[in-house]
Amino acid sequence: MARFDNGDAALLEVLKGKGRLLALASGWQPSDSQLALSSKFVPLLYSMLDLSGGVTTSLAQYHVGDEVDLAPLDSAQPVTVRRPDGSEVRLKAGETRFTPTDVPGIYTVSSQQPPSRFAINLDSAESRTAPMPVEEFMRLGVPMKTPEVEVAQQAAQKRRLHNAELEGQQKLWRWLIVAALVVLLMETCLAGWLTRRQATQAVI
Repeated sequence: MARFDNGDAALLEVLKGKGRLLALASGWQPSDSQLALSSKFVPLLYSMLDLSGGVTTSLAQYHVGDEVDLAPLDSAQPVTVRRPDGSEVRLKAGETRFTPTDVPGIYTVSSQQPPSRFAINLDSAESRTAPMPVEEFMRLGVPMKTPEVEVAQQAAQKRRLHNAELEGQQKLWRWLIVAALVVLLMETCLAGWLTRRQATQAVI
């Protein structure tokens, strides 16, 4: 099954009846080789156990409505799948597509020993609680009362413009008050200066 760089056998497989024997022509102690330190060591052991039939590949997770491929299972025999609600669906021999996935939960392939399980989850988008904008509903084809929505938007826009206009007028009045105070101050100063000048002329 595998050879060293010099061509010698590294991993041998010997078939015996219904079983098989795997022989590794090397140890994994550091004094023998650096195999145990390699990133391929754990996948190698896992593949050897997988060949023995003792490890069943776990199926991935799916969403509601997805089609589940049961091809990794032995489809030569009829397959029975127990749904989360307790009902069972029996597939014909050779059939590998399981489609009744409308209920979220754990599905069990009860006809296999040991039983295999796979999860059917809700779509993550269903957990979003933020309100959708009206435009998104309209894009999806949901009938909406468009005139009322437009009238409400126009009224809101008018209110915003009116508030902005009032705020602008208030700013203008502020500047007018400041200008009046400046004129009044200048007039007071001028009157005081003229009064002092007339008093000085009268004394002379």
